[in-house]
Amino acid sequence: MTPPNPTPQARARAEAQALFLLEEGYPVLLRGPQEAGLQRLALRIARQLPPVLSRAEIEKTWRRVGMPAPELPIRRPHYTVSRGGMLGTSRLPGELDLARGGVLILADAPEFSNLEEILERASDVYVLGTAYDCPCDYAPDGECACTPEELRAYEEAVEGLFEVVEVE
Repeated sequence: MTPPNPTPQARARAEAQALFLLEEGYPVLLRGPQEAGLQRLALRIARQLPPVLSRAEIEKTWRRVGMPAPELPIRRPHYTVSRGGMLGTSRLPGELDLARGGVLILADAPEFSNLEEILERASDVYVLGTAYDCPCDYAPDGECACTPEELRAYEEAVEGLFEVVEVE
């Protein structure tokens, strides 16, 4: 498992590796302990990426919802988002549509029920996920409370879907 409290140098290495992989078109998963600040790191990485699409293309999607388009769309849906909320409906764009040209951050990526479908449909968008070392993140007392089955299911949820960057 990853040691707690990653050093600034370790975070910088993880950041550089993730930026490189994302710019090459790979979905990336940042994995580490809660102390690693994975959500903050993901947002920091997202803000450094160039837009995938032209400004006009990004604005076209945002006009459908009647909102001004951001320079770089960064969307961070919760893993409980409905399928329609994530993928959109015939009438409204979903989180994935609103992230087009920018970044879709999937915090606690193994918890998304339709993760494979999200990644299959993710075009013209950077996908950056985060995951702790285990579902309980070592529980409050420092002892992992996960069963072997829970650990296996957590790992299998993202297995083969992302390029994994360990934040250690």
